Amino acid sequence: MRLFMILAIQLVFVSSSFATYINDRGELRREHFSYDKTSLGKEVLKLQGKYTDKFFDEWLLSSLKDKKAQIFMENVFSLFKKKTEIGHNSNKLLGDSDRSLDKVNCYEYNGACNLFKDVGYQRGTMMLYIFSKYGVNTTHHVTEKYEFLQKYNDHQKPFTKEELLAIVIGLDLFGDNIEYFEADKLTMTYADINKGNTTGNALIYFFMKWRSTSLVSKVGTVLHEMYHNLAGSYSEYSGKGLRIDSSDEWMSLHKESRKIVNTNGFDCFVSGYAYTNFAEDAAETLVTYFHNREVLERLCPQKLEFIDEVISRADKLRASKLRRVGRSLGQNLNFLFDSIENALN
Repeated sequence: MRLFMILAIQLVFVSSSFATYINDRGELRREHFSYDKTSLGKEVLKLQGKYTDKFFDEWLLSSLKDKKAQIFMENVFSLFKKKTEIGHNSNKLLGDSDRSLDKVNCYEYNGACNLFKDVGYQRGTMMLYIFSKYGVNTTHHVTEKYEFLQKYNDHQKPFTKEELLAIVIGLDLFGDNIEYFEADKLTMTYADINKGNTTGNALIYFFMKWRSTSLVSKVGTVLHEMYHNLAGSYSEYSGKGLRIDSSDEWMSLHKESRKIVNTNGFDCFVSGYAYTNFAEDAAETLVTYFHNREVLERLCPQKLEFIDEVISRADKLRASKLRRVGRSLGQNLNFLFDSIENALN
């Protein structure tokens, strides 16, 4: 299931340079995208040092030691089972790296070996981590039921290890904002389609151009598309008219942004890309709001105040609707089960 189907299909992200930022002299500088590439690069480098093969190995082993997690793992692994059975006579795990069977016992976790056969050990482990931590399905077995999206069904390919790392880092930076999304309803998929300079869209499909960009740019794209979805998700918690990117208030701010000349000598857009339309303006502004607030405060306090108000209302109303982040492993797996089972059974 995809979020915000009709609007999102129109929204794209073209990879280039990032950022509206404050330079060493305290001056605002505007570039094409709203995230300072230098600052983002530093954060990516730091998190790249955290999310190593060892990190995911230890996470998997820890999960397999927990009895509740064992049920979760075996249920998930079983869904990756192909028609061709995988034998037990090998002394290595099947996948993209040599792992001895003491990592995962194939007699006890037969499905695990099938998963690693499908996508490889490291990628399989990273996919499981992303799902258990954030409820995001990153497999290439998503079946689109909407006719206008079914063109993607035959073009899905597994994410590379670097691409999964970009998703992990992007979701880490996105932080608690993930709580605004309904649990296990979010998918991220690579479609091997040439869309020119378009790297992704707000359905969170990534395309050929994205695959050729740097890790930092990949993370930037993940963030941008997540904030497209966040712009729409607020309405579920805050009431009609408070969807950021199509509310009357936002439309008015977007139109007035071209006229406003503030004390910095800029109009009220955080980036060159924000000029594109009201929806790109919202996504770019939210990136700045959460990751470079000082810029938004100086550049366009009107938008900052509006987003503050929306979030304040949303926070008061969402308590009963919170997605179950941090839930016990083994719960809320229906969506992942459906998408993979349809493809592999």
